[in-house]
Amino acid sequence: MKLNEKEVEKLANIMKNKRVEFAYTLEQVRLKLEFFGISAARSDIQRIEEGERKIPNPILLSGLCKIYGIDTVLLFEEIGYIIKKEKLTLNVAECKIDYMLASDNVEKKMKSEKILDLSKLNKKEAESLKVIYDSLLKNN
Repeated sequence: MKLNEKEVEKLANIMKNKRVEFAYTLEQVRLKLEFFGISAARSDIQRIEEGERKIPNPILLSGLCKIYGIDTVLLFEEIGYIIKKEKLTLNVAECKIDYMLASDNVEKKMKSEKILDLSKLNKKEAESLKVIYDSLLKNN
């Protein structure tokens, strides 16, 4: 996934600050990654720290998180790799979908009753919500 400038800068700052905090050299980090079975060049780590990677390797990021004691899920949420949990949490009572699941077209009914305006969601949120609806419909 391609990060925007703000996300790239945030990632760069986090990674650089953690490495400096631990007083590790790029070579020491590279060797620690190797210990975890992740092959990376010093330049790969440096490019992340300098904000030159708009599509950083998630496996490399996960390894860096292990080295620096960073929660990988929280980092991925911060940089936009995954949707934050609170954005996916639905208030079922507010959305009133519990009794609507028997309907043939839940999305159409929800839009017509203005219970949930899907146009206000970003693409990731809308796709995630659609998956939830589909799974709920299958279970009924």
